[in-house]
Amino acid sequence: MKLQIFKIIFYVAIIRGICTITFGQHHLNYDASILVLNQTGDTLVNPYAGGMLACQYSVVELTGDTLKDLVIFDRKGSIYSVYTNQGGNSRETYQYEYEKQFELPKGSTWVLFNDYNCDGLNDLFMGGGGGIMLYQNNSVGAAINFTLIDVHIQYTYVATNPIFVNGQDIPAITDIDYDGDLDVLTFGLSGAYLNYYKNMSMETYGVCDSLVYELKNECWGHFSETGISTNALMLFDTCSINVASPETPHIGSTVLSFDANGDSVFDVLLGDVSFNNLVMGYNGGLASNTNSSIITQDSLFPSYSAPIDVAYFPGVFYEDVTNDGKKDLLASPNTTTLVDNIDNSVLYIDTSSTSQTNFIPHTTRFLQSEMIDVGEDAKPTFFDHNGDGLMDLVIGNYGYFDKEDVAYSSKLALYENIGTTTKAVFKEATDNYQGLSALNLGLALHPVFKDLDGDGDSDMLIGKADGTLAYCMNNPIGLIASFTLTSSQLKDNNNQIIDVGEFAAPLCHDMDNDGDQDLIIGKKNGRLTYYENIGSSINASFKFISDSLGNVNVCEPWDINGAVTGYSTPVIFTHNGQEKMLIGSQRGDVYLYDSIFSAVYHFIDTVLSNNGLQAVPSVLNQGSNFFVFSGNGRGGVSSFINDPLFSVKKEHEVNSLKAYPNPVNDIVTIEGITDRKVSAEVISVNGKSRFVPFNSNFEIDLSSFSKGMYILRLTTENGINYVRVLKR
Repeated sequence: MKLQIFKIIFYVAIIRGICTITFGQHHLNYDASILVLNQTGDTLVNPYAGGMLACQYSVVELTGDTLKDLVIFDRKGSIYSVYTNQGGNSRETYQYEYEKQFELPKGSTWVLFNDYNCDGLNDLFMGGGGGIMLYQNNSVGAAINFTLIDVHIQYTYVATNPIFVNGQDIPAITDIDYDGDLDVLTFGLSGAYLNYYKNMSMETYGVCDSLVYELKNECWGHFSETGISTNALMLFDTCSINVASPETPHIGSTVLSFDANGDSVFDVLLGDVSFNNLVMGYNGGLASNTNSSIITQDSLFPSYSAPIDVAYFPGVFYEDVTNDGKKDLLASPNTTTLVDNIDNSVLYIDTSSTSQTNFIPHTTRFLQSEMIDVGEDAKPTFFDHNGDGLMDLVIGNYGYFDKEDVAYSSKLALYENIGTTTKAVFKEATDNYQGLSALNLGLALHPVFKDLDGDGDSDMLIGKADGTLAYCMNNPIGLIASFTLTSSQLKDNNNQIIDVGEFAAPLCHDMDNDGDQDLIIGKKNGRLTYYENIGSSINASFKFISDSLGNVNVCEPWDINGAVTGYSTPVIFTHNGQEKMLIGSQRGDVYLYDSIFSAVYHFIDTVLSNNGLQAVPSVLNQGSNFFVFSGNGRGGVSSFINDPLFSVKKEHEVNSLKAYPNPVNDIVTIEGITDRKVSAEVISVNGKSRFVPFNSNFEIDLSSFSKGMYILRLTTENGINYVRVLKR
């Protein structure tokens, strides 16, 4: 019989989390009014879409019209970006819609949209706990709504078990046997053989809307992945151990299955964890439901055109993104480290006029060329580099990845302001400002510009991944800045290297009102380090004062060492005559503080959330408004504008909830919450989290959790609260 639907609904309203208290009003609105031009002078269509790193592409109708929109899930930050389809086939086909992004439980490494119940709406399959979760698309018109159907889809073979999908794999979920329901192809536990799970919904009920899976083949296609030296397939495998000492197979494969040669049987296109290329296996069967074999392969697909080359571990997707009625191929890295991070959104279009596909390369920067993208971990800041009175945009980064050298190179990008003092327009000038990459300063270059020698121009301090700072003196040529490296490791007044551990994010500001620039440094552990300038405005000398300035800590309560949610990135700005501080975090949230000249800074609100990992804010004043440009881990920058409520404060007390019994054996009841629409997340002391049902009796079942301390993170329409519980 049909699976019972779990009554847990995740609405499109963005679930916004904060560090230590529940959220109030959010006072920054997404704004794309500041134009950005590329080097040839073309206006970027989606400049603030936020970058692209490890993308997975699906077409889904989300606006209530007849056009299929595009959802891109990026593994970096688990972000769902929505691009509405404007029709046609040009640069303007897809419009990025920040307000339409939605959030489902974090931690998944893959998502696939397909219509499991034949209602015309593509539903969401996603990885979870080594298996497959399913969310049903219940959207009506432009109101996006997904309902959790199954946390772990099961199959039957001798006994009933969850379908296994390795955490790094992407399965194929499609109608392999052409009977109208969705089947599954995924590599088994060994990583060598492709398992076929047939959906028996049509056979059992005559309708497609059930999930009745049986394991029908543990070696679909009669091939295996042979080892670590090649990702070519071993065809006509006996599906048993066939050599005395077989090589260890790869754990990590992406699977895409479609009819590539028009013979009405499904072929298979595979990516592999250690390789840049894709392998196409062609099915030699004569009917869709026979136990057929893969009989030929193209190990550099498409070799008839130009092989797809994505470093490393390409994921590949089959969708019509050109609105020509034929599906295209899209590829991007299926991991977030040591991968292409600037030319990593690959599009091949099908030029065939028959049922046999013929893919040719179209671009390696699909959508990416229409946005600001500096590789990984964008770190924006503003300063007037050419003395024209307009603030230009400089963006540091973790680095651009070179797949030939298998190494990163960190640079600064410059976007010149060619607008006015009240209406900026940024034009890309260079991706290697001042040629700093040649200095080999290290990775994660985080620039800040202030006059540190009293000569009237802005010098440059650069934070680095190793926790130290580089100092570059400005000796302008005319009005144009020209920087000379003075110190690759800035020292303090005791001639000791200033070192905050890892990922230094410097900020210069006169904190003691003595007319010179003091030094505040964000860092990996989420706190702020403070050095007072005991020298002068023309001869800075920095003395260590505190490793915990203002008692600020942007980590979440469970993240004791800041390894997951730390990475503080401060910026000070003036609003309504008062100096305030924004601080970004690894989690992707940006927090607002005032009282920044007191011993303990006052937390006001979380002003940005769900904007991708590694938030780095910077502020641009434009007349009566100010904009916040926030960089993120995907290498992009998003733009936000203040609204009239920015100075309004609204906050709730942390720990306003109670849990009983506490300690708890199995069922814990939450007291003090009235909203029944609650997202409940259980977080362990080591930072691992799991979403759990929150029932109508305000109860959470912890029976499946091991003994220990946990934090319950409860999100409602009114805010987020934390409560600690001890599981016995």
